[in-house]
Amino acid sequence: FDCFRYLHSKKQIDFYDSLPMTRKQWFMLRICTACIIFIVPFSISFLLECLMLAAYGFLSKMILMNLFWNFICMCLIYLAALLTGVLAMVMTGHPIVAFFAFGVFSAYAPILIRYLYPTYANEYFHTYVTSQGNSHYLNYLSPIGLVYKLIHTHLQDWTPQLHTMDFVVIIIMIVLVAILTCRLFCKRPSESAGCAMAFTKCNSTIRILLVLPLTLYVG
Repeated sequence: FDCFRYLHSKKQIDFYDSLPMTRKQWFMLRICTACIIFIVPFSISFLLECLMLAAYGFLSKMILMNLFWNFICMCLIYLAALLTGVLAMVMTGHPIVAFFAFGVFSAYAPILIRYLYPTYANEYFHTYVTSQGNSHYLNYLSPIGLVYKLIHTHLQDWTPQLHTMDFVVIIIMIVLVAILTCRLFCKRPSESAGCAMAFTKCNSTIRILLVLPLTLYVG
């Protein structure tokens, strides 16, 4: 979040817009910096861990593959969470609102929507038997849900083949969220800094999406 707080400050927006580079170039530079801050130290840690295990004679092919897939999973999870956070920062004009927007993006599908029907059915129908059915697919619509899908299998039973679909979905999600974030940033008015929402035209839609399920839960 901190790398993109300038989007919520009118003074910083004016300063960065005056630099000899386009708004989009500066924005992409920030995203790349945020990725490097995590991936480079994590890569060094991965290599050091391999060297230490090799020095003590514990580095087998199985352990190396486990470390490699752990590295891949953590990088994908970080990218999904990062881009979701950046999307929240772009769509809002205040850090606190962006923080809550990130929470909504992360929890809306896997928590708010997934458990709405079972909650009502369990409350009002004595004959209801708990069954998630195909609702577990809603986990794919959230970085938190994807984290669960990627790592919920016991370590001894974890194989990349069991999570092929999870890898495909999280890569697609990263690409789509990245494209959406860039497009929204290009259309984001600079004067929206300090406002709750950067795009006032979508306020009604957001209000409906939030108020309806929350009201049903409260009711």
